[in-house]
Amino acid sequence: HCTRPSRPNVLMFHDTDENVLRDIAHQRHRYQAWEARVEADVVKNGRKLVILELGCGKNVPAVRDESEEVLNDCLSGLAESQSGGTATLIRINPNDAESAAPEPHSR
Repeated sequence: HCTRPSRPNVLMFHDTDENVLRDIAHQRHRYQAWEARVEADVVKNGRKLVILELGCGKNVPAVRDESEEVLNDCLSGLAESQSGGTATLIRINPNDAESAAPEPHSR
């Protein structure tokens, strides 16, 4: 049995645990590859993307920032494309619904 204290397999602030960081780096790579495929499908193949964000506040803005980054990447690509794709961000949060994304939210 392990004699070290157990801990959750989640990233904590200023984390240095190599086991956790290695797993997170692998998952980050997988997510970024998936995101690139989705964005390319919207821009090149005319797909419709809806980013549905539920209850993400401003205290830890990582999810909000990621949603807006994906939206902006798609809208930038669509501005140069004739594919007919669309990207829309729907933010459901009664206290913090505003977006830093450019208007309109869809193309």
